[in-house]
Amino acid sequence: MTRVESREARASRPPKPDPRNPIPETRYPVTKPKKMSLQKEIKSKWLQIVEFIEKNFDKKPDLNAVLFLIGIRELGELHEKPFTKEEKTHLMHIANCRVLSYSGYYKLIGSDKKGWPVWEKDLPIPNLTLLEQENLLRQHIIEYFEQEEIIVFDE
Repeated sequence: MTRVESREARASRPPKPDPRNPIPETRYPVTKPKKMSLQKEIKSKWLQIVEFIEKNFDKKPDLNAVLFLIGIRELGELHEKPFTKEEKTHLMHIANCRVLSYSGYYKLIGSDKKGWPVWEKDLPIPNLTLLEQENLLRQHIIEYFEQEEIIVFDE
């Protein structure tokens, strides 16, 4: 007696391997999970930081303003009088060192007589174009906001 296989049974059976193609084919399309590209993820998180600061300070910040705020936060104190131009530059340097410390470029070695953090270069910073430098800083600022739990980013 010959056994007759139904159409449904044949359709559910895995396909016969093709000797010319060692990778087995499937009847169902393989869908890869949609991942946001790294650049899109960085842009999205950066915009969330800008929005967060804009909500809290009523002003849209640029990269330097974000670094300035990080510098003030790292200093841990606010002056009663406005910062001098030299102090503002120093605060931005503190912020640059702090965020770049995540990649080992700087390490904290202590504080000066005024109690301001002192950083030492630990690794040489690669030669980058201005745009690459900005992107490097943005990535590290994002990491700072994550590590310090300032913002929980939307994924």
